[in-house]
Amino acid sequence: MNAFRSILGVAAGVAALVTQRAGAQRQAEVGARTRAELVTAREAVWRAYFQGDSAALVRLLPARMTAMGRDRAEIIQDAITFRREGGRYAGMEFTQEEFFVSGNTAVLWSHYVAHVTDASGSPSEMKGKAIELFVKRNGRWINPHWHLDSDK
Repeated sequence: MNAFRSILGVAAGVAALVTQRAGAQRQAEVGARTRAELVTAREAVWRAYFQGDSAALVRLLPARMTAMGRDRAEIIQDAITFRREGGRYAGMEFTQEEFFVSGNTAVLWSHYVAHVTDASGSPSEMKGKAIELFVKRNGRWINPHWHLDSDK
């Protein structure tokens, strides 16, 4: 629990620091390699979720995590259910992205659009704003927390 509190504390500190700086400066501070690693990690989590890939989610989400009031087991079950009920992933778009990195902790803010289809093949979009927390452990970024606000 202490490690999780530390992560959230660092994330809160990063978020507070970020609000004090101009957008162009924030983007410039994140190196191209780190940004590419975070984009890859984020995409892997979203793709694994919508594809119901529980093995990938176990690798990408730490055992002790929470997102949208759900723990890892519940998130994985939601992903499996989405896939079992015929949901299919068709792609993602992220816009208005901002990356804030402090050491091994990163906060990503963006607008997102998830393109999915239902069991009948009818396309739909889920879109809104995302705040995602990533922590680098053993050389790779994992995703212990996120919050999504849906656009109505």
